[in-house]
Amino acid sequence: MPGRPIISGKSEILAFWKAALDLVAAITLDTAHVEVSGDLAYGVGKNRITLKPAGEAPREEKGKYVVVYRREQGGDWKLVVDSYSSDG
Repeated sequence: MPGRPIISGKSEILAFWKAALDLVAAITLDTAHVEVSGDLAYGVGKNRITLKPAGEAPREEKGKYVVVYRREQGGDWKLVVDSYSSDG
């Protein structure tokens, strides 16, 4: 989130998303590129998020994102980095 320190660790991430999801009415992801190399993969793209803060009119924010996944021993992919920023 712009202007905030990095959120890391399971408890901080869960707390962030619990609070954020109360504000989110809709999310649209437009993935522009995905690349896989060995046990790592990344994706980049644009996002559009409709927010509905309590007592305010809904508003739309546009931005971009990058995600990084790592393949685990069993073959499943685990998200290890998720970063986004607003265009506004």
